[in-house]
Amino acid sequence: MQWLVWLPLIALLIFWFVSSNRRRTAEQKQREEGLQPGRRVMLTSGIFGTIRAVGERQVVIELAPGMDVTVVKQAVAKVVTDAEEEFEYSDDEASAVDGAEPAAGEPSEPASDVQAEPTGDETPAAPDDAKKK
Repeated sequence: MQWLVWLPLIALLIFWFVSSNRRRTAEQKQREEGLQPGRRVMLTSGIFGTIRAVGERQVVIELAPGMDVTVVKQAVAKVVTDAEEEFEYSDDEASAVDGAEPAAGEPSEPASDVQAEPTGDETPAAPDDAKKK
């Protein structure tokens, strides 16, 4: 007889799970239908880009001029509006930045992280144990 008390609660929970799953599925489908070339999107990683091509399961997104990535449609978190973007980027700005002179105090060429090759004249450092003997 006690199971009759729990039956309405179980039915309510099942209804809630099913309806929330349907809602999420409908939202995902609506988001995927909004994916059209030329639209600005934000990926689930937080990266912004412009849709270049849309396939059945994937989209090609341009992150910067000449830099395209292919992602699955589920990686697109949302289509963004102009009000949601903080920065604006155009090809004119890219060429101005590329041709700009370095500011005072900045090196004109990037510093190299490559260390010099040993010449063979250097002696290897002795381990701490060898020094104690």
